[in-house]
Amino acid sequence: MRVKFRIGECSRDHSAGRSRALDARTGEAVLFEFLSARHNLRVDIRYERTRPVADYWLALILMIVALISSIAAGLGGLAFGWTAQRTGAIAFIPGAIAVIAATMKFEGKSNWHYRKLYGFNSLKSRLLFELPLAPSVDHIAAISKERRELITEMEKEWEAVLSLSWSQFKPHQKISIT
Repeated sequence: MRVKFRIGECSRDHSAGRSRALDARTGEAVLFEFLSARHNLRVDIRYERTRPVADYWLALILMIVALISSIAAGLGGLAFGWTAQRTGAIAFIPGAIAVIAATMKFEGKSNWHYRKLYGFNSLKSRLLFELPLAPSVDHIAAISKERRELITEMEKEWEAVLSLSWSQFKPHQKISIT
């Protein structure tokens, strides 16, 4: 029994209960791989395009809130005669925001997302414009492999530099000179 499943403009054959890949020499296999790689890069680019903007806006909003609360605490205590409790509560906000901003590293994360976006855009350009007129499955597989390597490299950087860490708040060890 032979059944064909349509996937986009491409198809895969499934025979005798086992899946077999199309022959790498057929244009249909190349088209399927090309469309699949292009779709994956589009999804990656769409995601990476929104994240850095959100991180920058969040960092900017936190800075504005810290600035406004600092000014409000100063003016409220000096000019408006607010109580010490109210002034202290408002003056606490900038410090809390500074701890949050330093811990969450919004600007660093935004830069990381931009670098990842630039890497995906580079791979998409290679896929669309730098392949031969008749690309092979091997050409497309090479781009797919570079995509996986980019993701792996960027995830390692995230873990090393940008992951949530409280190490910056640990007391420094004193060095004794003997």
